[in-house]
Amino acid sequence: MIDAENKKRLAKLENYQIFHDYMIENLRKYPEDMDVYLEIALEDFEKDKNMEAFLLAIRNIAEAKEGMTQLAQKTNLTPQALYKALSPNGNPRLETIWSILNALGYRLSIRPSNSL
Repeated sequence: MIDAENKKRLAKLENYQIFHDYMIENLRKYPEDMDVYLEIALEDFEKDKNMEAFLLAIRNIAEAKEGMTQLAQKTNLTPQALYKALSPNGNPRLETIWSILNALGYRLSIRPSNSL
């Protein structure tokens, strides 16, 4: 039997899954939103150092574009390594981020800060 606390946790997981499915479907329907989503996630990282949100954005875009298995093949990473790199506790190397973004059709670039 499931206690009340576990029922709440399960409800949250179900709500998250519904939102996640909606997010992936929306990104597929409106692929132009992927660029905005990734840009906002990167701006949030610059501001708050929220790597988890940045990695989540990459993961969601990967799922919406082609799926993690195909992305793993393109990046020459194992699916396990890809999931680990883009997990909430992931700490991927710059080379890994570059490889993933490149495979998704993005590139890294450096530009001057507006604060200088």
